[in-house]
Amino acid sequence: MNRTRRNTTDLAAQLQQLLSGGRTSKILRFLLNVLSSTPMVGGIFSATASAWAEAEQDKFNKLVFLFQQYTDDKVTEIEGSLSLKVDPQHVVAGSITFNPNTTEMFETSSITSLTDNGTLDYTVNFARDLEGAGLSRLRR
Repeated sequence: MNRTRRNTTDLAAQLQQLLSGGRTSKILRFLLNVLSSTPMVGGIFSATASAWAEAEQDKFNKLVFLFQQYTDDKVTEIEGSLSLKVDPQHVVAGSITFNPNTTEMFETSSITSLTDNGTLDYTVNFARDLEGAGLSRLRR
C-alpha cells in the first residue's frame, strides 16, 4: 500500500473543523450573496462568494477522499488477515442449509450440489477446487 496512512482521529478532527466552519464565515458568505444583487459590482461579489464556496467544497472532497483511502486500506488489511490458511482442521469450504428429507437446498455458499446416499449420508460438491488449495481430504 503506497497510500498515505492517516489516523481516524485526525480525519475526524479535520471533518469536525470543516463542518463547524463558524458563524462568521457563514454570515460573510450570506452578505456577499446579498451584495451580489448590487448593480455594476454585483458580479464581483457573486464570484467571490462562489469561489469561497468552491474552495470549502474542495477541502471537504479531499477529506472524504482521504477517509475513503483509509477505509480501503483497513478493508484490505482485514481481508489479508481473513485469507484462506491451508489448515485442514480449520477450513470452511462452503455452507449449506437444506431439507434432509428431500435434499432441497435453501441457502448455499460455494456448494454446487448435494446427493443423498442414504440415512444421514450426503455427498456435497463444492464450487471450488479443494485439491488445488491443498484441502483434498477433509474429515468429519
